[in-house]
Amino acid sequence: MEGGYEKSKKFAFYYQMIANQFGCHFLDAGEIIKSSDIDGLHFDKSEHLKLGKAVAKKVKDIFK
Repeated sequence: MEGGYEKSKKFAFYYQMIANQFGCHFLDAGEIIKSSDIDGLHFDKSEHLKLGKAVAKKVKDIFK
């Protein structure tokens, strides 16, 4: 896990690049939610709710 946090900050860039390459939609969860202060990995209940709402909005936007 050494350097894991720094590496994880690059995920969105690469996932979006691949999504663009294959014509897929992309949602950067890191712009919407944050990891729990408890372990820095999992999400608190309130963050799950925010992510769920963001995903629902994205899906609605896709099907407009």
